[in-house]
Amino acid sequence: LREAALVLDGYVAEAGLDRRAADPDTVTREADTAGEQFVAGVSAEVESLLDRLAARHTRWYTRWLYELLFGAMLALLLVRLAKNFFYDSWLAPTPAALYGLDFYLLSLFWLLVWSCLLIWAFTTRLRRGLHNQINRLAEGWRSSESARAIFGQLEAQCRHVRRFRDDLERIKQHVHSLRRRLALPDEKLGHRR
Repeated sequence: LREAALVLDGYVAEAGLDRRAADPDTVTREADTAGEQFVAGVSAEVESLLDRLAARHTRWYTRWLYELLFGAMLALLLVRLAKNFFYDSWLAPTPAALYGLDFYLLSLFWLLVWSCLLIWAFTTRLRRGLHNQINRLAEGWRSSESARAIFGQLEAQCRHVRRFRDDLERIKQHVHSLRRRLALPDEKLGHRR
């Protein structure tokens, strides 16, 4: 920005505009303000995006699917434990020994693996949607309005000069048409000067 301010300062001096608008301190203040506006806008957009994605990816059927898969794993473990405790050790013709600590540790391990797989599946799905949405948002950030606040005073001066120049051009055309009308003879009065 300092380099751009120096270059613009030369053009401003050449154009005869107010050089305070290209002052490095003014440019720094404008850049800080533009950065704050950009960050505020981006954070609001990202928060809105996350809310939309969370609402879309946590609908009732998605939650029920993951709850059902997790519950099925718990049910399998509980059925196996109940079968061992009630049937295998009491009711079976040849009673079997109860499961030891190794079975519980192994069950805990597989429950953790199953939970991690479910979390991985959910986050992969969520990340894919998030990645696509953030790419769309980033495309919109390229032409950010907040970046236009930098050199805003110079831009306002240039717009004022441009309007003044357009007004002068319009007046020049009007004067030219009046001179041409005065130079041509009038049908009723003849030649006017």
